[in-house]
Amino acid sequence: NFIDRCIMRSLCHLDARNDPLPSDCPVLGTYNSRPARPALSAEDLSAAESGGSKGMLGFLPSFVQPSVLLIGSLLLRLPAREVTDFSAGEVEEAAKELRNALESGEHPLGLAAPQFGKGLRIVAIGETQDAVDRLTTRAQISEEHRVFKTTILVNPKVTPKPGTSDAYFFERSASVPGYEAVVGRALEVEVEGFNEEGRAVSFDAKGWQARQLQHTADMLEGVLYVDRMETRSFRRDTVEEDLPEGV
Repeated sequence: NFIDRCIMRSLCHLDARNDPLPSDCPVLGTYNSRPARPALSAEDLSAAESGGSKGMLGFLPSFVQPSVLLIGSLLLRLPAREVTDFSAGEVEEAAKELRNALESGEHPLGLAAPQFGKGLRIVAIGETQDAVDRLTTRAQISEEHRVFKTTILVNPKVTPKPGTSDAYFFERSASVPGYEAVVGRALEVEVEGFNEEGRAVSFDAKGWQARQLQHTADMLEGVLYVDRMETRSFRRDTVEEDLPEGV
C-alpha cells in the first residue's frame, strides 16, 4: 500500500549501493520460479569486509563519521566468523571498539562486531545508570530494565529458556537510523559463550538484558530486527527529521 511504499523509499538512502547482494537474494530479473544463486566469491566477501555504507558522512574522519554500518551493507547480512584465536589483534580491537561505543549510552540494544565492519562473532551488552534514568518509570518496569556493566561475549549461544513467555516492545538500531518497530522476544534466555580472554561463561538473563542478547546474537547470523518486526508497527522514531527526497 501507499504507506509501505513510503517506508521502503525512505530506506533507500541507507543502501550501500556498491555492495554485492547476499547469496540468498535472487539475481535481479524475472523468473518463473525462484532462481538459485551461487555462493559469494572470495572477492565478494573481501568487498563486504572493506565496503558497506556509513551514510553520506562516511567520507569524514572516524572521529566524526557515523560509527556503524547501515542497512544495505553486505556484511550485516552474512553469518559472522567464529573466533578461534582469542589472542588475535582483531579480537582485541573489536572488543575495545564495542566497549567504547556501548559505554556512550547511545545503543540501548547492544552492539555486534559486524556493525563495525568486523565479521566476528562478538557482541557487547550493558546498560548504564544514565540510560535507565532517561526512561520513563513505566518503561523501566514493563521492559524490565536494570543497570549492568558492559559485557563482551565471544561466540555466544543464546536460547530461550524452556516455558518462557514472549514480550513485545519497540526496538531500534543504529544500523537502521530513524526508525523503530515492535519485536517479539523471549522474556528469559540461557547464554553460553566466552569472554574476551577466552574463558567460558554461562548465565541466564531476563527482561531487557535478554532482549539485548537476542538482538545482538541475531546480527551474528545476518539478521536485523526489521526481519523479525511486526511490520505494521514500523515507524519513524522522530518527527523532527526530514524525510528523504521523493517520499
